[in-house]
Amino acid sequence: MIWREFRNLGLALVLAALLVSAGCLGTLSDSSGGETCSTGGGGSVNATGDRGVVCAAIIDHDTDWSIARGCTWTIRYQVANIGDIPARNVRVNIALVTAGKDVVRDARTIYVGALMPGESRVVAADLDGECLEDYTSRAVVTTGE
Repeated sequence: MIWREFRNLGLALVLAALLVSAGCLGTLSDSSGGETCSTGGGGSVNATGDRGVVCAAIIDHDTDWSIARGCTWTIRYQVANIGDIPARNVRVNIALVTAGKDVVRDARTIYVGALMPGESRVVAADLDGECLEDYTSRAVVTTGE
């Protein structure tokens, strides 16, 4: 009798450990080909012909699982001004997109601010997803006054 209760308790503990350690089994890839650029909303070429170009390139991503939030993806992008003029009001919209379906699961817009020519910053977004889905990451950079 005691052996049966001990065996049932052991089985319950093993199942609970498997559930907690399962984590996020889905994968993440970058759908942008590594870099996305913006020449600004309506005109980032100044009178002398200098161009303002801001790019975002994925540099890292992690997955995590918790009871409270389920599976989350932390995605980091490096945002850089590769143009000749300052970029003002730079924003990056980072999206977690269901692979093969092109459906946005979660997205965050991050305000970067001003970037001088040659300057870059790293931004990160924590995005919620399903634990068994495969996703791609997409970043859209916008600039403007």
